This record gives sequence, C-alpha cells and structure tokens, in this order.
Amino acid sequence: GAPARLYLKAGAGEHATAALEQARSADPTCAAAWTATAEMHHKKGSAGAALEAYSMACTLGAGCEANTRVASMTPAARAPLAPAYAAARKAAEADPLNPAVHNAFGMVCEARGMLPEAVREYSTARGLLEAGVAAAPHLGRDATGVPESDVPWVHREAVVHVADSAAQLLAQVNKNLARAEWLSGDKAGAAARYTALGRAGELGQPNQPGAQRAAVWR
Repeated sequence: GAPARLYLKAGAGEHATAALEQARSADPTCAAAWTATAEMHHKKGSAGAALEAYSMACTLGAGCEANTRVASMTPAARAPLAPAYAAARKAAEADPLNPAVHNAFGMVCEARGMLPEAVREYSTARGLLEAGVAAAPHLGRDATGVPESDVPWVHREAVVHVADSAAQLLAQVNKNLARAEWLSGDKAGAAARYTALGRAGELGQPNQPGAQRAAVWR
C-alpha cells in the first residue's frame, strides 16, 4: 500500500491503481493493500467501492482505523448494519479513548434504532474531546506521519471520524448527539444543544431541530 499512497500523493492515479492491483494479486489476503485501495476509492469519490474495500480489509484483520471507517460509512451507504456494528465494537475495544471511534459507534447504533446506546457513545466521544484526549493519529496524520493537508486521498469533506482538529470533531459529535437526543425524546436537551451550535455558527442553516434531525448521517 505504501507505493500506491506515494503515487496518490503525487497525483498519479493510474500508477496507484496499477500498484494496488499488483499488490492484491501478489497477496489477496494483505489487509494493507485493501486499506490503501479503499483510500484510493475515497479520493475518487466512490464511497460504495471504498466501503467494500474497507470491509474486506476488516475481514482480513485490518486495525482500528479500517473498522472505524466501516462503522462510520455504513449508515450513509444504507449497507447491512450487523457487520458495521461488529466493526464498531472491535474498534471501541481496541481504542476506547479515541473519541472518533465512539462517534462512529454512535452512528451505527443510531442507524439500528439503538438510541440510548447512540446517545451514550456520542456523549462518551464528547467527554473525551472536552477532556482534551486526542483522537488516534489518523485524526490529524496518516500512518506515515504526513499531515492530512499534504495527503490528497483523505476525504476531508465528508467528516465522520477524520477531522482537521479536535474542535471540528467536537462540533460533529455535538450535532450527532443533538440529533440522537431529539429522536430519543430528549427535546429540551437537543434544543439546548442546537441553540449552542447555532450560536457558534456550526449548523450552516436555521437552528431548527426538526430540520436538523431530518438531515441524518451528516
């Protein structure tokens, strides 16, 4: 996967594709090759293909980041939730102090209708962030230590568990938490959270919980 990432960084997509095809052909059980393939699909905007590749990487024993990506991407893809839930549990067990993991776990729980669990996971993520606990290295750097701003294959627009900063992830977590609270019946708590988000300029639209909760999986 390393040569392909270098090609991607240089903008040589065709060479990256060829390198990954060669790597997978040489060893179809190499989780790193599948993870790099998923990252390449992210760069191309092919979310479905990226999710499939991340899922394969997880099946082959990929680590916490791949499991977290499967968990966070599955609800938006309307893909089967059981594998995503299992991936989220593995990620949470492997890295329980990573707020990004709990955010992704909350998304899967919410998609399954497990609203109390979703609120719990989002609240855990929020607590970790507010306590100043940094997320895993991929929150701000890739596996090689290169800043995300220098890595074009990182999908920076659809922020789920990769954020530019702890503050950005905290805003995302607060949106998720407010939505889950609203859906679970805690209208007062959700309204207060949406009000705070609106005052901070984090909503990007009128501060209306009903509208916000309809915009699921942001």
